Amino acid sequence: ADSLKSLNVDDFVERHELTQRPYLRYWKERSDGEKQMHLDLVEADLTWLTINQSKEIKEIFAEVAHLTRNIRARADDAVKSRLFIYESRKQTEPRKIKSFENSVVINLIMNQFARDHQLKNEDGEDLNISASRLRPSLVAELVEQGVSLREIQVILGHKSLSTTIEYLDKL
Repeated sequence: ADSLKSLNVDDFVERHELTQRPYLRYWKERSDGEKQMHLDLVEADLTWLTINQSKEIKEIFAEVAHLTRNIRARADDAVKSRLFIYESRKQTEPRKIKSFENSVVINLIMNQFARDHQLKNEDGEDLNISASRLRPSLVAELVEQGVSLREIQVILGHKSLSTTIEYLDKL
């Protein structure tokens, strides 16, 4: 979910150069620099978008861009390319066009979900959920589905297969 907030209007790609499948592209900052990652919004064997899903995602991108076109025209260059933008209603920054990128809204929603469903951690305390905790869950699903290590490596954005294997060992 954190990655969704930083999607750009041109991050839907109809054909990946390796797999020739449609996907969403996003950038994730790592200790050794930014890496291109792949993101599946809708369960599509948990790795890539199907053709029908990709048509829907393409339409969603176009509709979001269309619905935000008026505020996008007034946005700073740094925000203009983001897919999800909004106009601030704060008194301190009225009508400023902002991205959801640095917003904590997603984590607030996830934590409210955990409270609503009375989810607890191992110590019986309220479970705090962040979007970054979903990554290990996705990897576990990929392994259960029999996805190849190479595909998991590409999805996670690891340079080396050994990094992916180390990640799996930690799980």
